[in-house]
Amino acid sequence: MKVTFGEQTLDLDNDESKYYLANLDTYGGNSGSPVLSPASGLVEGILVDGQKDYEFFAEKGCYESRRCRDDGQDCSLERVTRTTVFAAHVSMSE
Repeated sequence: MKVTFGEQTLDLDNDESKYYLANLDTYGGNSGSPVLSPASGLVEGILVDGQKDYEFFAEKGCYESRRCRDDGQDCSLERVTRTTVFAAHVSMSE
């Protein structure tokens, strides 16, 4: 499990009805992870897609993790499926 947050995790593209884009610092293999609201603790979506995880720096001769700034700049946006897409298929019984 990976917990990712900065001072402010941003929902940067909220126009698509099935998905939204957020400035999450995630990696390949994190797909399927829940995206939680820190205010309510509820699942807001499921991480489904992201951008390139590492960037090669020739002057250093190595790869480094790409990181999102809190303001959403220089960020590899991650795509999250909205819970509204599948909520009707989830049992809420205890």
